[in-house]
Amino acid sequence: MFCPKCRGEYVPGIAFCKRCKAELVNELPEIPQPPKLGPPAFAEMVPVAELTNQFDVAMIRGAMEGAGIDFNIRNEDLQSLIGAGFIGGTNAAVGPVYIDVRETDVTAAQQIIQEYFDRQKDSSEQTEKSG
Repeated sequence: MFCPKCRGEYVPGIAFCKRCKAELVNELPEIPQPPKLGPPAFAEMVPVAELTNQFDVAMIRGAMEGAGIDFNIRNEDLQSLIGAGFIGGTNAAVGPVYIDVRETDVTAAQQIIQEYFDRQKDSSEQTEKSG
């Protein structure tokens, strides 16, 4: 006889578990195996951008979130940890900020990034013409 809750074993003739008070059964149910885990989520991430401007990082982050693309930003927190952060561009001690996405989202992410920089270029050309 077995307790289905705590899996304790009892001699025949006992009806209830001493610890759990659960009704005993003749055979224990099989314990379901947990699903096999694949590689860590970050293992399938690939870099799609290398940025040196904090504003670009923030704008591209917003665009990725808006598009529902899973992404990871590497080195962003380190920028201000050592020295002057993004002032004047990338922190030389740390290097640029990288944006990584899942392999399945590379094309969409690259399109978002390209569109962002195209708008930046168009905006700066308009400013030069009007100035």
